Amino acid sequence: MKKLSALICALICILPCIAKEYLDVKTFEFEIKLGTTYPLQHYLGDNKLGADMGLEARWNLKNSPIDVAAELNLCGIHRNYEGTCMTHRLDSYMTFVDYNINRGKKVSVFFGGGVGMCQGILLNSMYGEDRATLTASPRVGVELFRHLRITLTARFAGRVYNAMSLTFGGVIGGGLKKAKM
Repeated sequence: MKKLSALICALICILPCIAKEYLDVKTFEFEIKLGTTYPLQHYLGDNKLGADMGLEARWNLKNSPIDVAAELNLCGIHRNYEGTCMTHRLDSYMTFVDYNINRGKKVSVFFGGGVGMCQGILLNSMYGEDRATLTASPRVGVELFRHLRITLTARFAGRVYNAMSLTFGGVIGGGLKKAKM
């Protein structure tokens, strides 16, 4: 625990020094993403890959490496148990805050976290229950050429619904602002 606290303190001190030059990026951008989901915890049977898709609207704060986003996401969590596929769907509505390193450049790394609500729905399983819950979600990723985002996200929404997602997103409206003449 002491090592984790020291690492967090070091990151808080170092990160503002890394990204001193801020490029002027467009204020709003939208992302459409598709990917795959894998359950984080062993519940019943064998964990299987599921689908993940989402929409995200992002507000890039001016002269800052921070952006704020609202996300709608749907993912399927699959497990194989006694020869049958158990499917749980997780619908989440999240607000994220991300810190961007080299925002506006051809390769930009970001990390952050979000909180929100999620609705877990049983599709073809008699194990577990439908539930709405608060969700915490850390994430890390890279933005390439200002329009392609690769993101690794963990969603903590309760034992059955905890999952890790890897998504590939296309950003619409992102990029550098045009210079005013």
